[in-house]
Amino acid sequence: MWVSKEYNYINMINAIMPKSENQINKVFESDSEIFNLHNMKLAINTDEFSQEDFFIEDNPYELGYNIALGAVSDIIAVGAKPIFFLHSMTINSSWDDGFITAFSKGISDLLKLHNIAFLGGDFGIANQWRVTCTVIGECMKKEVMRIGAKEGDPIYISGRVGKGNLNAAVSILKDKSIIPLIKGKYSSIFNTHVNFHHLIANYGNVCIDTSDGLVNTLNTLAGLNGLGYKIEEIPYIKYSKLIAKISKLPRELLIMGEAGEYEFLFSVEKSQEAKLIEYIVENKIKIYKIGHFTKSQERLIKIDGGYIDFKAFDIRGRDYDDLKIYINEIHQYIEKNRMV
Repeated sequence: MWVSKEYNYINMINAIMPKSENQINKVFESDSEIFNLHNMKLAINTDEFSQEDFFIEDNPYELGYNIALGAVSDIIAVGAKPIFFLHSMTINSSWDDGFITAFSKGISDLLKLHNIAFLGGDFGIANQWRVTCTVIGECMKKEVMRIGAKEGDPIYISGRVGKGNLNAAVSILKDKSIIPLIKGKYSSIFNTHVNFHHLIANYGNVCIDTSDGLVNTLNTLAGLNGLGYKIEEIPYIKYSKLIAKISKLPRELLIMGEAGEYEFLFSVEKSQEAKLIEYIVENKIKIYKIGHFTKSQERLIKIDGGYIDFKAFDIRGRDYDDLKIYINEIHQYIEKNRMV
């Protein structure tokens, strides 16, 4: 499958490259690379974005904003404060000055919200757009990895899920009619969590962003920590049932697809949970408790009153040329793995 090939290629390339004793994390252990430099502990990450990410592209401001948000999320996920941003921007040759300006404004506004300075980068023109972003951050208290969860640790997420896969469906189908415009014009912009690194650094024992979708992200954490999970409640985006009805697509695609919304999935030690709750109440932060890690290797999510085991889940949209076949595979997986 596509993901296993990517995993193997990364390991192959990484084994060839020279290493530094100043680097703290190993490959796959964290959302960003973490290293010591003189008396500072820094985090750095490079991410590439293109049409393959299935962002909605007809609004250049929102496209630019979401790209910057996605790049910055990897720094926040390790409990670091993002401070510098660079990019290599290759624009589509069809973009005019107005599109480029709005696109850049979207990036700029996200950076300003986080008080991140733009240092520069590279520029090009091609038949397809592609933006590679590098973000540098400073670890504030401790670095937070993807490894470190224990049995019984409660699992939280920073916001509602499903918007990433909804955006992807609109992008693929080229049809916004599947979105119920109940409160006016639809915005594809993902949630912005300013200063969320404080929460992660102070209370998180593992953290990862949901760029690959909720189920895939949960499976990544479970696999790295040798644990299972039991998810009792999914905070879907509003009107998710109506969206599923209008689109005639299963609601579960909003969490099973691999286009996420860059929320933060994290766990805390049980002994720290009361302090976390006190912190979010005091600072008026909204997060969702969705379940906990288990010693069992079962990966259970409660769906429609019953549990589905996602331990064997390995269905990737990129492996299918026909959307109908992909959706049918999703349906079959749910039915075959529903626990009685």
